[in-house]
Amino acid sequence: MYLPPVPGTPDHGDLIFVPPFAEEMNRSRAAVLAQARALGRAGMGVLVLDLYGTGDSDGGFADARWETWREDIRAAAAWLRERGRDRVGLWGLRLGGLLALDTLYDDPHGFRQVVLWEPVVSGKAYMDQFLRIGVAQGVESGGRSVSLDELRLKLSRTEPVEVAGYVISRILTHAVDRSDLIELAEALRIPVTWIDCAPPSAERRTLVEDAGRACAANGARLDYLTVHSPPFWAVLNGTADPRLTAATVDAVVSRHEAG
Repeated sequence: MYLPPVPGTPDHGDLIFVPPFAEEMNRSRAAVLAQARALGRAGMGVLVLDLYGTGDSDGGFADARWETWREDIRAAAAWLRERGRDRVGLWGLRLGGLLALDTLYDDPHGFRQVVLWEPVVSGKAYMDQFLRIGVAQGVESGGRSVSLDELRLKLSRTEPVEVAGYVISRILTHAVDRSDLIELAEALRIPVTWIDCAPPSAERRTLVEDAGRACAANGARLDYLTVHSPPFWAVLNGTADPRLTAATVDAVVSRHEAG
């Protein structure tokens, strides 16, 4: 779904929204659309994606692949450019932030900026957390208790695992496991805005500093800020704090104006 800049506003180009993983995508839709409309009023168009196997896109989640999702992002950028919208950036939420950075890894100059909302730092840690939902479900449903190691073993044997209604393949799991924000930041050549919705822990603050140094090594700049907002991606029909919406608009527009 493409939300163009509001007519009569200064044209600040476009962002492609890269959604989070599984149910986090559905839960964040209201907040994402509110942000996209706010960006439109500030002169920034937003193209919201349903990646292959998710939402209204073709395919089933069991057929989803990390590389296919990267191709979806590149296809979205091509769609915009075919329509004369050639100033394109990426905006990723949670695991979508890692996916956006991984897309940039092979195309460091093809986009103008990247905005990260509460990005996942370690794909492996995130996937372990997601699979633990399956562990908890096994206990709650009265079935035999299953461990995280057993789920990982099933995946290693190419047996799909169903978690919260999503069938996860070994290929997708392996790709997510390999994704690491600090490593991906080392290839960045464009400005980065990283926004967290709560004050960072000491560990996360260290990771932000590491990412900033990785970006700076290639002449890229990372701006980090925190805005108090509930974790809207974790609750049904969650909404973001208006301060997050305003801070994102300010950061995106200022990046555009700075070139």
